[in-house]
Amino acid sequence: MRHHRWLERISLVIATLFLQTTFLNFRTSSFLDFLPASQSNNVYGNYVSSPLPSSTSTVGRPTFLPRTLPDFTADQGYQSIDTPMVMDAAVISQYRKHYKLGDKPLVYFVTPTYRRPTQLLDLVQLSQSIQHDKATYWIVVEDASEGSKRVRDLLERSGMLFAHLAIESPKPAKKLSKQKMKALNVPRGVLQRNLGIDTVETLGIPGVIYFGDDDNKYDARLMEAIRYTQGVGIFSVAFRAESLYSRCKVDATTGKVVGTTSRWFKNKDNYAMDMAGFCVNSELVRGKHARFRQDSPPGKIEHMFLQQLVEDVSEMEPLLNNCTLIYSWHVKTKAGNPPKPKDKWDPAWKQIQPGV
Repeated sequence: MRHHRWLERISLVIATLFLQTTFLNFRTSSFLDFLPASQSNNVYGNYVSSPLPSSTSTVGRPTFLPRTLPDFTADQGYQSIDTPMVMDAAVISQYRKHYKLGDKPLVYFVTPTYRRPTQLLDLVQLSQSIQHDKATYWIVVEDASEGSKRVRDLLERSGMLFAHLAIESPKPAKKLSKQKMKALNVPRGVLQRNLGIDTVETLGIPGVIYFGDDDNKYDARLMEAIRYTQGVGIFSVAFRAESLYSRCKVDATTGKVVGTTSRWFKNKDNYAMDMAGFCVNSELVRGKHARFRQDSPPGKIEHMFLQQLVEDVSEMEPLLNNCTLIYSWHVKTKAGNPPKPKDKWDPAWKQIQPGV
């Protein structure tokens, strides 16, 4: 009897060790795992001048190596990457086959971003909203001379089709406060959005372009709702210009857009809408050669862009049940005052940065 008990204990120990070893060797399914070996080291197409860094070979796999946590501040602990990455048409084709997307049109989600304490938080929330739609191509353009490693790592973890680029705004657009920028007529994000459009046209795959800022909030159903836009689609945005929402006005008999409601221009401008409240077909943008303009008056960057695409608001498509549904919220993430080093409860507060 005692001999059998010892055998049972030994068997239990062996089974436990086997399960632990299996768990440590577990690999989470990643799109990179399904590419041929010749392409898995350089999956980002012709835009990449060097192979994918060896550190990215662990994408989607558990890591147990200790490391020092970087600084949470916006300027310190910031590692640059000078090589842009764009997943090209060949990768898109393999991605479609892997996820069985068929001929579903792509939504190009263009996001300008810049360094600040809440940047990573905003990008994490945004990625978790849009990564469930596999037919979404995320184009993130940083306002800097070079991209950052933490943004690149986040994009690779998302499992999405993506492009990671960087272009620096003119000096006044970076150094001045938001109020002074408006007073001096200096719009922000113009070069970044235009680079996103250039990337879409270079890829040469038709789709729908949406300009989604990183600090707004989005419903995961938004991409499917705008995917089949043929021209310029328009829809409602919540919390815009100190009002509960702004929306398009639709004629009940004709079903066409007759204007927009917004407190920003007191209903005098039919083109008054938020950047998060419209989308455009990439072929229309290509045919019209439309771009955002650096000389746009304060608050009219969307106005001057849309005027290049349509002559009247009646040509726009009212989406989301005639602009009666809210799938995007114009909000701003604000960071609280960080604790000072003299605070004794956490002397290492500078070393903490969640998600990196």
